[in-house]
Amino acid sequence: MKYAKLNNGQLFFSPKTIIIDGFPINNPKPAQLIEAGFKEFIDIELPPKKHYHTIPTFSETETEVIRIYQYVKAEQPDYDELVSLKVSEQYSVSKEFARTNLGMQNPEDPKYIEYRDYVDSCKAWAQEQINEYLEA
Repeated sequence: MKYAKLNNGQLFFSPKTIIIDGFPINNPKPAQLIEAGFKEFIDIELPPKKHYHTIPTFSETETEVIRIYQYVKAEQPDYDELVSLKVSEQYSVSKEFARTNLGMQNPEDPKYIEYRDYVDSCKAWAQEQINEYLEA
């Protein structure tokens, strides 16, 4: 079991040595920690939620310090960044330039067509991510 206290909204866990009545106590027992002002620490975590991150908030009772997490919606993903990220999973920048140049010379080249199809699938994926974010 963990023990902690809040000081001006900041969480402090119990140390290995505390001072009670001017005497240091190593590896204090729960009753000694309580005497020193520490309370049982309760941590209430939330499961991950896509497109959200969590921030901790604290509350306190007479016997407990409670850390509760709240969901905060993440910033909306950028469409162009998502597309670039997805394309880069398969094509480096130099490979992209090579395929683009290939397409300028011969738009019917199978390697260029394969590259364009992949980019189109990346665009569709990015739009799905944006739509999913907006629905969340």
